[in-house]
Formats: sequence, structure tokens, C-alpha cells
Amino acid sequence: MARPAKVIVAEHLRSFRSFLDGNIEIWTLRTGARLFGAFALVALLLSMAGIYGVQAFRVAQRTKEIGLRMALGSTLGRTVKLIMRDALRVAVIGATLGVLLAAGVATVMRAVLVEVSATDPFVLGASWLTLLVVAFLASLVPAQRAAQLDPLRALREE
Repeated sequence: MARPAKVIVAEHLRSFRSFLDGNIEIWTLRTGARLFGAFALVALLLSMAGIYGVQAFRVAQRTKEIGLRMALGSTLGRTVKLIMRDALRVAVIGATLGVLLAAGVATVMRAVLVEVSATDPFVLGASWLTLLVVAFLASLVPAQRAAQLDPLRALREE
């Protein structure tokens, strides 16, 4: 004799999405993660603007040098490479020091992190690489402007 199938009463069932939306603890974690993400994006954009400003200032200070190099036969590619190499050298030093300091301060952040180590090498490496990409992108415009300088005009200016 076959057993009758159990009937599940659907009045207590709800979707996982409705469970997540109705849970205040999960809402708090999501909101905190969104805020941290927004602040991180703003910090990244501010750092990009700062790096751009510093690089533009450094290129403006070296106008005569760049003009002289171009007058002596330096190509556009070499000029861009010179400016970018100097910019990335500073960026590598700064990003490395920043990641090392972040790893040192990680003990304070352990209470906030969920299922992620505060000194996760992948996260630290990804943040280091992100900072270098931002520095690279921020330095491109001043480097290209330096490469397009007119050597005669650059040498005449004081």
C-alpha cells in the first residue's frame, strides 16, 4: 500500500529574497558595505585628482628640461616614457607603503570583516595594483601634454 504524499502548507514559506529584505541585521551589513564602497570610490577619485595635479605641476616645473630633451632629438614616446617612469616610481613606493601600513592596522579592522582575513594577500595585492592603475591613468594626461610641448617655446619661457 502506497503512503500518501505529505502536503506542505505554503502559508509559512517565503522566498529567500523576502527573508533577506526583512532581516534588519542583513540590511545593516548591506548598507554598511554600500557606504564603504561609496567612500572607497570617492577616495579613489580624489587620489586620482591629486596625482594628476602633482604630475601636472611636476611637468610644468620641468618644462625647460623637457624642451631641451626634445630639441636634442627625444621622441614623443621617450618623453612620455620618462614622465611615466618617474610617476610610477613614486606610485610604487607610495602604494607599497600604504599596503604595508594597511596590513599593520589590520588588527583594528578584524571585527568588521566577515569571512575575510585582514591580511589576505589577494586583497592587499589587488588594492596595490588598483592604486598603481589609478596612478598610471592619472599620469597619462600630463605625460602626453609634456610630449606635445613645442621645444622652442619651452626653451624661451622662464
